[in-house]
This record gives sequence, C-alpha cells and structure tokens, in this order.
Amino acid sequence: MRVLLKPTEFKNDEILMSAYSPGGTSLYSDEDFMSADYSNAIISESGIGKFDKIALQKMLTGKTASSFPYVGELDEGFQGSSNQKDVETMLQITYLYFTQPRKSLDDYNSFMSKQKSANEHVLDNPGAYFADKFQNIVYNKNIRRGLTTVDKLEKVDFEKSFKIYQERFKDASDFTFIFVGNFDVNKLKPLLETYLGGLPSNGQKESWKDPAIEKRE
Repeated sequence: MRVLLKPTEFKNDEILMSAYSPGGTSLYSDEDFMSADYSNAIISESGIGKFDKIALQKMLTGKTASSFPYVGELDEGFQGSSNQKDVETMLQITYLYFTQPRKSLDDYNSFMSKQKSANEHVLDNPGAYFADKFQNIVYNKNIRRGLTTVDKLEKVDFEKSFKIYQERFKDASDFTFIFVGNFDVNKLKPLLETYLGGLPSNGQKESWKDPAIEKRE
C-alpha cells in the first residue's frame, strides 16, 4: 500500500481522505455489471460490523468523521473527511468497511425496493427518455451506459453483489491512500500504521480492463 500525506493550512480543522485501487466494475462481465455497480451502495445501506446504517449514524452523532466506499468503472476506493479530533474515527470506519462489511438481506430488499420505486417512471420524463435512447443508440444498448431503469435493477443479485464487494476490498496491497489537510504528520502516522497497516494484504496487484464498449460514430 502507498500512503501520501500533504499537510495544508487552507482550513483550520479539516482532513480529506481519498483512496483508490485499479479494477472496479471493468473486471466483471456485462451479466454481473449491475451487481458490481451496486455492490458498494448495498454495503453502505447495510452498515459495518455490528452496526446497521441507523446504528452507525447514531454512533457518529456529535463526531465530524465520514468514510464511504465506492466501486467505479476502472477503480474502487474511499472518500472520507474528518476534523483533527475525529480522524481516528474516520480510519476506524474505513478499516471496518474493508474487514467487516455487514450482510443484511432485509436492508438489501428495502434499499432495492426504494431504488425501483424511484426509477419506475424515470423514462416518463421526455428529457430522460431522449437521453436514454440516445445513449442506447450510441453505445449499442450496452448495459454499462444509459439510465438506471427497473429492468436493469432486476439484474442486481444480493449474494453476487456482496461477493464482489468482498473481492474488491479483501486485499489492500495495491491501494493508494491520500490525506490532505490540517494535520500533524507525526501524530497521524501511528494511526495510519494501526488502521491501514492492519488491513489484509497478500501482495495482490490488479489492473483495470477495457470494458470494450463499442461506440457508434
């Protein structure tokens, strides 16, 4: 793992964290794309460790710390922020998202029900309908492009999504973490050694793949 630190004084009490690792949804087939694309959202809705989403929010009440995983097209990683006092909490959350993602079928069903309801009439909007048809023509109806529809959401598989999330975050070897903000390097380093240094690592090195999306000229 590589960790980059950039102390700044732009804001008195703000620390920003980002992390990335090559791979993302590009490593999965079109058949599994939707499950991969929604894998991080499903975990975010379910929580970490013994905390479901609501319990996690309550636990963080009064703290200025956040960390959220993402799985993009060519990489996966984290976006986080904190103040100086709660930087350890931000790192703890990150550690748990790596090591103890919560698996909850009930939370998954609730989340997907809301997603389907929100997207049920998305194509009733003329602008959205045009945008979707245009992208379907340009990208030959590739599932990796175009608007999210109920038909696409039906392709998300709970077990597969959870497995893909674990695959993306089971090994921290090729992650790069970047910290920018108002922090003391000497005080931050021991926390990084504890929470990032303690992440599972077996030396795996991955790269993204060309998703081979054919575009009409």
